[in-house]
Order: sequence, then C-alpha cells, then structure tokens
Amino acid sequence: MNVLKSIAIAFSMYSRIPMPVFEWKKENMKYSICFFPLVGLVISFAVSLLYYLFEVYFSMVPDAAKTIFILAVPIIISGGIHLDGYMDTSDALSSYRDREKRLEILKDPHIGAFAVIRLLLYSTVFFATVLTIISVHAGVYLLFAWGLIFFYSRILSAVAVVSFKCAKSNGTLYTFAEGAEKTRCRVLLIIEAIICTFFMIYFGKNAGVLETVASLLVFIYYHRMADDKFGGITGDLAGFFVCVCELISSFVFMLWLLM
Repeated sequence: MNVLKSIAIAFSMYSRIPMPVFEWKKENMKYSICFFPLVGLVISFAVSLLYYLFEVYFSMVPDAAKTIFILAVPIIISGGIHLDGYMDTSDALSSYRDREKRLEILKDPHIGAFAVIRLLLYSTVFFATVLTIISVHAGVYLLFAWGLIFFYSRILSAVAVVSFKCAKSNGTLYTFAEGAEKTRCRVLLIIEAIICTFFMIYFGKNAGVLETVASLLVFIYYHRMADDKFGGITGDLAGFFVCVCELISSFVFMLWLLM
C-alpha cells in the first residue's frame, strides 16, 4: 500500500495525471523519488504513440504540425513544472550576482527578461531539432529511442536528489531528499538507468549511445554548476537540468541521424 501511495505522491507532484491524494508521511516518502522517472516513461510512450498515429493514420499532417503536437505532450503531462524551473534558473544565472542573490531570484515568482529570452531560444532550437528528427522518417522504433530521453532525464534528476547536496533546507526537493531512503533509492534508480540505457541503445543503436553520453555530460555539468553557482541543488535547478538534458541529448541524436 505504501508503494501505491509513493507512486501517487510522485505523480501528483510532477505530473497533471489525476491521482488519489495522500498525506506526505515519512513512510510514504521513502521511495517516492524512485517513481518520479515513471512520469517521463509515460511521456515517452505517449510521444511514441502519437508519432505512430501520425505516421500510420494521419500522414497527411505536415511535419511542423506533428512536431508541435509531440512537443506539447511533455508540457501537458508534466504541467510545465520543469520549464518553470528552467526559466527561474535562467534568470538567476543571468543576474551574475552572488550566491545568496541567485537563490533569492529562484524564489521570486516574477519572471525576468532573460527567462523569456532563454525560453524562446530553447523552444526554437527544440522545435527545429524535433522537426528534423521527424522529417527523417526513421520509424517508430528510432523515435521511441529518442523519446526515452524524457524517462532518462528524470532518472538522472532523481539520482541527483538522493546524491547531491541541497542548496536550501526547505522546499519540495529538500522534502523528497530528506524523506528518501537514499542508498536504496540510488540503487533502484541506477537499475532504472541501466534498463533505460539498454533500450535507448537497442532501438537507437549509435544514436542511442550518443544520446546517453550527452545526457551524462549534462549531468556532470549540472552537478558542477549547482555547487559553484548555488551551493547545491534546488527544485528549480532540477527542472533546469531536465530541460537542458532533453534538449542537448535530442540535438546530438538529431546530428547522428543527419550523418
């Protein structure tokens, strides 16, 4: 029963999929972070299914329109929570202020000019990247290999929660980190990462390998940037990582398809 409660807590926090409401008790929080990546797995399957429907039943739809619909899926399912973190972090990094001020900017509910600019740049590059992947018409299996990045990015983000230092002693991410059985969660998440890596490489071949390597490099950057600029990770930084990881990995995946 606690497992089901943990799943419900993870999905209710990180998605807009309706879930039963449970109290965030410690026994329900022990493994919640392990189920957070499953939100990404749902996105992966949803993206692949949509692409399959377009290819088989609605092939007359322009590739640009397919791309827009496919990119809307992660936002609809997640509610845009990671994009919110991306925008807040963009403002903080662009401020070039000291660590304390950057953390204050993360908490500010207002958005600045740099958040808007970076979101526009992010959206434009991601759109062009996914449009190119779709235009290649490499098949459902290859697109599924790409789509697994939504699963993989959340696995790595969850690993960071139970492995990296938190910048603050409050907030949602701190609650998940402190409530988790960190050693066991880390093991379970590594197993998830191995399984996901296998399928990305199995379906994507060399493109899947590069996708995995790119994700891990972004993960290393995330750790160093968070420590250097903020003194640890926060919920907003986690959202920033998920967005950047998905973009960079997708871009590398696209480059391989064009070679």
